[in-house]
Amino acid sequence: MEILQKYVKEFKTKCEFNGADFEADLSIMCSEIRPCMAADFAEDFGPDIVLEPGKERKDMNSEEYEFYREELEEQKRQIPNGYQRIILVVLNLVTVQLSPSAPNSIIAIALGTRLSIEG
Repeated sequence: MEILQKYVKEFKTKCEFNGADFEADLSIMCSEIRPCMAADFAEDFGPDIVLEPGKERKDMNSEEYEFYREELEEQKRQIPNGYQRIILVVLNLVTVQLSPSAPNSIIAIALGTRLSIEG
């Protein structure tokens, strides 16, 4: 949890520096944070990048290509799971309390409150 908090704080600082709304888009936050978490926890958040084969397709035999293709598909399946895990962990970091006075932003709606992460 501490590592995720660190990455969320870094993302918030980056948004503030660029004059962007930190809570404007949950998908942007997840897109920024997932590769960072994947670098530390690839088994839980998928690879930080999808690997390219070591050879050109024309230089691979059918067994090598099939192995690479299966590995690629597995990596691609892990990435959406990583996004879901980030959302779940972020939801666990804050108390979910939807109220009529909650700010109207995608993250505030998803989380039920404004994130007060001090940076």
